[in-house]
Amino acid sequence: MRFGLLMVWILSSCWVYGQQDSFMRIGARAAGLAYANAALQDLNASFHNPAGLSYLQESQAGFNYEYRFGLEELSTLSAVGALHTKNGVAGLSLARFGGELFNIQRASLSFSNQFGLASLGARINFDQIYMQDFGQRMIASIDFGGMAQLSKDLHFGAFIRNLSQASFEGLNEEYIPTVLALGLGYQPTSGVFLTAEVEKDLDLPTNVKAGVEYLLKEIVLLRAGFQSRPAGPHFGLGYAEVGGFLLF
Repeated sequence: MRFGLLMVWILSSCWVYGQQDSFMRIGARAAGLAYANAALQDLNASFHNPAGLSYLQESQAGFNYEYRFGLEELSTLSAVGALHTKNGVAGLSLARFGGELFNIQRASLSFSNQFGLASLGARINFDQIYMQDFGQRMIASIDFGGMAQLSKDLHFGAFIRNLSQASFEGLNEEYIPTVLALGLGYQPTSGVFLTAEVEKDLDLPTNVKAGVEYLLKEIVLLRAGFQSRPAGPHFGLGYAEVGGFLLF
């Protein structure tokens, strides 16, 4: 019993410090680019900057799974779908982080639309947190994002997570971080994409990120990135298809 309670406390403390790691850091492409995702325009924008969904040209669906350090308690499983309509792009995403002792589940609804050279997106999240011997709580939070095309090859993205500053009351003072991210995306050629981002959690030091994606012989996507907190490099691979990218 004591060991179980200790594990619950450790895992819940890890979630307080890095909850954005579990739900803001989803997707192989984002991982390879050091999670500099404020300016990414792909399906997984449903987890990151919702404004990025508006650049999808068709309806899509996908899933992600990350098994960290060989521990189920640190694994993340998610699924996402986006519906392209004449009025914009709607997204539905589901995610689960954790194991039996401690877990958090999220269902999110997003919507994004373009207005000339800019786009806006909003997302509402429904979270359920569970800790063994402490029970569970549910909460709703709101995220908001935007993007703007600065030139043919350069665009800007920004989003704020937990704009409503929601928190889990009565459960060990758990809370959802409020995070602001500003980023740039630059595509000098059809086979090269560069991105950079500054991320600020209201309760943590600023995190600076940068990444590059390179299309090799129209088959393989090579990715590399670096972030300052925690400091370290990132690497990734993806596959390409004729006429476009499969962003994996």
